[in-house]
Amino acid sequence: MPDEEDAENTPRDVVVCQARVVTDTAEEMDALLDHGSFELAGRGPRPLRDGGFVAEIIGTEDELEGIVAAGYRIEIRRPEEIRDAAEMVSRTNRYADPGAIPTGLGEKE
Repeated sequence: MPDEEDAENTPRDVVVCQARVVTDTAEEMDALLDHGSFELAGRGPRPLRDGGFVAEIIGTEDELEGIVAAGYRIEIRRPEEIRDAAEMVSRTNRYADPGAIPTGLGEKE
């Protein structure tokens, strides 16, 4: 894995990030996904209670900044944030003690 210094020197059109993008209508979401060169992460777009639509996408920093510039609501998760979150997930078997109530995240053997 590249270290932080390598990541800082990587061009923005190469760094891949994950983001959650929100549109006001299904038509806006369709147009965004049809004209973008990014990938969906997980399931496809889904409706929100306020009538908007949300989708998890993966793209380069430049592609995602273009979505921001177009005026869409977007929350970008950069690689270091994703890596930090993954390290917080426990790799222990939280079901090992049959009398205990499992809590948190973990792996079942």
